[in-house]
Amino acid sequence: MDADLLISRLGTQLGISDLIFSEDGTCSIQFDDDEICFEKNGRYLFVIANLGDSECADTIYGQMLEGNYLGRYSALGELGIDAENDWFTLTRVFEGDVSFTQFEKDVVLFIKVVRFWKQQLLKLEQE
Repeated sequence: MDADLLISRLGTQLGISDLIFSEDGTCSIQFDDDEICFEKNGRYLFVIANLGDSECADTIYGQMLEGNYLGRYSALGELGIDAENDWFTLTRVFEGDVSFTQFEKDVVLFIKVVRFWKQQLLKLEQE
């Protein structure tokens, strides 16, 4: 997998001609209200999104664990808590031979799942 090429092609597809990783191996793209972060680390490419404040963790843990089961509602990634920032996160790790076509489909699914969980958290905040 060539993470640089995947990100460059994604940028071109989105009309961002200069999308590249920074020196520390990160970059991010804003999709409406959703920031998606990309981080290359050795042979891995991490895709990470902040879902929101984890204050309501006790209320939604069960649903998130169910969503993690076999990647059912996590875009084949992981739902978790960033303890440093007290946020729920969604993370997907890519490795191996990943075509751009598959990567693009997976990023689209990732964004849909980010929006699903943000909506779930918003509902809890409004209760």
